[in-house]
Amino acid sequence: MSFADLPNELLFEMSEYIPFGFHEPSCLRLALTCRRLHELLMPQILQVQDRIFLRLMSNGRIRLHDEKGIANPKQYSKRSRMARESYQEIWCSVYNIDQNFHCVHSFILRSKRLQKVVVTIGRESIAEMAGMLDVSRPKIADFINSCVEKPGLELWIYGELDDYHQPEGPFESHFFSPTIGERLAKAVPLVGIVTERLTNFLDMFRPAPAVMPIHFANTSRASLLNFKPSHSVAYREPKFRVRLAQRPQMTSLKLSCRDLFLASYLPLTIHILNTAPIAKLELSKIILDPYSWSHIFSQLTLSCLTKLSIAKLSIAFLDLAAFLARHSLITDLDFQDSQPSGIVRLPPAPFLPTLTTLSGESSYLIPFLQNSASFPALHTVRLKPSTTVPSTSPYYKGNKCDPFYDLLAHRQSPRITLSLDSLQACGLVPWLMHRLAKDSSSPLLPCVDRLCFLGALDLSHDVLADIKSWHLLHSHLPLSALLLELEDRTEVFTAHFLWRACPELKFISLSVLDKVLLRP
Repeated sequence: MSFADLPNELLFEMSEYIPFGFHEPSCLRLALTCRRLHELLMPQILQVQDRIFLRLMSNGRIRLHDEKGIANPKQYSKRSRMARESYQEIWCSVYNIDQNFHCVHSFILRSKRLQKVVVTIGRESIAEMAGMLDVSRPKIADFINSCVEKPGLELWIYGELDDYHQPEGPFESHFFSPTIGERLAKAVPLVGIVTERLTNFLDMFRPAPAVMPIHFANTSRASLLNFKPSHSVAYREPKFRVRLAQRPQMTSLKLSCRDLFLASYLPLTIHILNTAPIAKLELSKIILDPYSWSHIFSQLTLSCLTKLSIAKLSIAFLDLAAFLARHSLITDLDFQDSQPSGIVRLPPAPFLPTLTTLSGESSYLIPFLQNSASFPALHTVRLKPSTTVPSTSPYYKGNKCDPFYDLLAHRQSPRITLSLDSLQACGLVPWLMHRLAKDSSSPLLPCVDRLCFLGALDLSHDVLADIKSWHLLHSHLPLSALLLELEDRTEVFTAHFLWRACPELKFISLSVLDKVLLRP
């Protein structure tokens, strides 16, 4: 008698001796060996996974969304199996527990209408941190492959799996530059101890290595005779190999996970970025050195990229500009909590002809607006308050956006929409006050025809006192009838001041109040 001819009771009894029962993929592999075992074991496997899935939903580890909103465990349990596979979004936390991981992985594979997956990976206990980490990393690579092969999927990945003993970055960089002491020792034979002390003293004058290498170089240690700095960059040896997705089809990717850019996962990440039709890419809070980002970005070319967001990445500005020059289809560009590093220079020729929306802090916006000819389609600029750049403003202490407004004051065309996250933090009113006191005849912000405030019109007491003083001096100016609709008196005075200070301004949009004020 063959194994498949055994009675169902014996097959069920034998399957219970597989480690962890139906939680382990060994039972799934047994069910995939033939049609009879598949029909016999698969319902049992799915029942166990449903129980674990409901427990994870009750614990807040999994959150499902459909057309009606967030689903609760009772709604999920009452649905049929086909209805359970029709959810559109899943938010989950994946830890190194095999049964939980396989349940989430199985649900994503079986879902037919899934549009968005938000996953947080990480450790759950000290025991996993010590020894179970390397077991689950290849499984997480398979999980990512299952997501990227779904057409039109939006994937967000957060968290960290990296332990503190991992080497920094996916590359090994070796720099060598001879010191002045070594040069003198080579040119003039000196006593050993004198040479050593002279070398230690002059070591502070060691020349810096070449700025941001953008190509791999297998150069050997430079000879002291030519006195030229040299560097070599090579991939670190990965701890494991991962399978590459055959046909990545997702369209949106948001990464805030450093592990995906380390040696083991980096081939998978680069393969996904270069082959999937990704239209929207967000990279945030990934700690790597500028040399690693230089080599990574030089290998990326996303043919369908239209929206790019970068937040807190230590990437050199020249490397970022070279990446943008290869992606002429970008329409939205966002720099969140990022500061330009290195030499800030853009190519003279138009290289982003379709860019329409630009967001970021003033230090990132200024070099782009200085090259307005490179962005003929730009019509919306969103200014975000800076919290890291020291203030150079001669007007008000703490106002870090004055150079940005000075640049807009000398820009005539084309007209743009200026969006401010916070009126107080962006310092627009103090800048207008200073310019009006200095020269009230010249128009302010002549290129801005629409102001959009994404937050409330929050102002400090000093700025509010300045606005009230201005209204006392200009009390003969009538208030607009539209301004009288605002309940807050502060908002009325602020909007009236903006109308009078910016004669080219046509619209003021208040997103919090859902109102658009037209110029009278």
